[in-house]
Amino acid sequence: MSYNGSGTFVINTTGQPVVAGTVISSAAFNALTADLATGLTTALTKDGQTTATARIPFAQGITSTLVTDASSTTTGSIITAGGVGIAKKLYIGGEINYGGVTLTNGVTGTGKMVLDTTPTLVTPILGTPTSGTLTNVSGLPPAGVVGTAAIIGANTFTAAQEWATGSSIASAATINLNTATGNRVHITGTTAITAVTLTRGPRTVIFDGVLTLTHNATTNNLPGAADITTAAGDRAIYESDGTTVYCVSYTKVSGTAVISAGGGAVTIASGSFPAATSLSITNIPATYVQLVLQITDASTSGAGQFLNIQVSTDNGSSYDTTANSYQGSVLNGSTVAAITRATLVQGNSLAAAESATGVVSIFSYQGGAYPQFMGRTSNSTNDKQMSIGTYTGSTSAINALKLSWTGGNNFDLGSYVLQGIS
Repeated sequence: MSYNGSGTFVINTTGQPVVAGTVISSAAFNALTADLATGLTTALTKDGQTTATARIPFAQGITSTLVTDASSTTTGSIITAGGVGIAKKLYIGGEINYGGVTLTNGVTGTGKMVLDTTPTLVTPILGTPTSGTLTNVSGLPPAGVVGTAAIIGANTFTAAQEWATGSSIASAATINLNTATGNRVHITGTTAITAVTLTRGPRTVIFDGVLTLTHNATTNNLPGAADITTAAGDRAIYESDGTTVYCVSYTKVSGTAVISAGGGAVTIASGSFPAATSLSITNIPATYVQLVLQITDASTSGAGQFLNIQVSTDNGSSYDTTANSYQGSVLNGSTVAAITRATLVQGNSLAAAESATGVVSIFSYQGGAYPQFMGRTSNSTNDKQMSIGTYTGSTSAINALKLSWTGGNNFDLGSYVLQGIS
């Protein structure tokens, strides 16, 4: 090979260089021409007849003045340092320099340039982004996480945390609050609830109907260890320590207490009489042994009206008006007479300008025995009447009372207070 290690063509054929005035031998001439042919064959040709068989380092950029070369492209990949292809299709319209290799107008070809050694890839360091959106990252929800999310451990919330209202759950002997689709849930229906399933909580429960919550020390631990009769709109908060399900708070829509303090009287309902023919007091809890109804200045238009009080054991769906359901005695002035009638207590007949005031007590209110009653009423002219007797219609717990006038007139004055004593 006449090219040395630097790519310089060196004439080193035997008999070279020739000496002036001497005869050139055929052997020396033929050796020279063979050496020249070998050198030319090894060189790249400008018209592209030969191609490179090894990597060619360029000390300067490749330039071309051919117009056609300026718009030529490669259809393969160009492999650069590290073995990374930087282009699938490269437009050569000017000078390109990458990693010290300069390509200029006129470079054409197909295929790809490949390094003679396998590159080593290094995982890039991305750093810690200060903000952004992660989408479809392994371990995260498909929708991604936007902003700053709370993590396991102690957290300080910097904005209001909203609780969703989930789908309603129908009342049943056992309700499963673990299946609630929100931290707030409505309970529909009137089936008594004796057990609640909850692993942690809290859950805010809103009752849409009247039902009995039965106390259970483990599965439905209620305040005061006493059953509760719900009313539409009552609210409760349930939590669990993993073993016991606690009703940690219960609020009645009426505003009355759930249990009495120290066995004292608890106001169940109170207010003014409505301008209607009757007043019904429903959702009376079954936790009291005595009910006390205070009536003040109840009146109606017209004369000859009697104030009736009747009871219900189905929370006001019906009131017992059976003629012999209320039996006992009545003291009117100095006269005592036996009574068998359709009203628990019947006040005195009122004149047009009179009103009725009195107290009615119902004892043995809890089921299992006939409730006893005692009532004392008087009108505004001090005409007094007292009734003592037994309600014989049912031994079930009374959970509603109705006050009305015998003539069907409206109330036009007066107020009432119903209290329970445990």
